[in-house]
Amino acid sequence: MMLPLLTKTLKFKSDHDIRSFLWKKFPASRKYFVHKLVKSTEWTGKHKSEIESFFGSQRSVSDFTDRWSYYIETRNKKRYYLIFDFEKDLVTSVRYKVKDLGN
Repeated sequence: MMLPLLTKTLKFKSDHDIRSFLWKKFPASRKYFVHKLVKSTEWTGKHKSEIESFFGSQRSVSDFTDRWSYYIETRNKKRYYLIFDFEKDLVTSVRYKVKDLGN
C-alpha cells in the first residue's frame, strides 16, 4: 500500500495527520477507513472547526446547518457519504448514508 511510502517521504506528527492527509488528497482512500471513523467515539464532542481541519472544507452542507456530509464514493448506482450531526457546533453523531441513484 502507499502508506509506508508516504510515511517515509513526508513528515507526519501522528497517525491522525496521515489519515487527514489521505482523506483530503486521495479521495479514493476514504472508503478504506470510513467504517473505523463511524465506529470511533473520538469525533463525538469535537467542534466544527476541528472537523473542518481534519476533513477539509470540501463538504456538502445540507439545508440543515447542523449536518455536514462528506462524499466517500459512488459504487453500484449508490453514492456513499460520511455524515456529521452537530448541536451547538459540537458533533453529536457520526454515520454514513447511502443514496440510491436509481436505475
